[in-house]
Amino acid sequence: MRLTAFSDPNRSGILFQRSGASVTIRGDTTLDVELVSLDARDPIYDWPTLSGMVYRETAAGRQPVAHTHVSYGRKGLPLYDVYCETDAQGRFQFGRLPLGPGGLGAGNCNHQAQTVPLVISADAVVDVDVTFLFGTCPGVPY
Repeated sequence: MRLTAFSDPNRSGILFQRSGASVTIRGDTTLDVELVSLDARDPIYDWPTLSGMVYRETAAGRQPVAHTHVSYGRKGLPLYDVYCETDAQGRFQFGRLPLGPGGLGAGNCNHQAQTVPLVISADAVVDVDVTFLFGTCPGVPY
């Protein structure tokens, strides 16, 4: 079973689930789901990890995209396993991901993201170019 948790920003501020939470149920089972703020110092980043940067290409070169949505989800399942927002340098990091095929989504244009298919089998670093997504967004991307 996969668990994805969301916080109420009106009660606890904006929190993110940056570590996956999955369990095989065989009787009574307890599973902790860690929600952390963007600036959390020591979130759980057990193996395998996925990290990288979200950027867009400009005339000045590669520019990081700060404070944009990033998520990773297993192929064939709705929603996602983990999610966060990029930091001021456009970076993100996830941990304790499920092994196998999935997709990394970055950027937000009317709830659409630039998606990169991945197969998680070890720690990975993947940078995501959202130039096309942001260039074709009919609204204001973030």
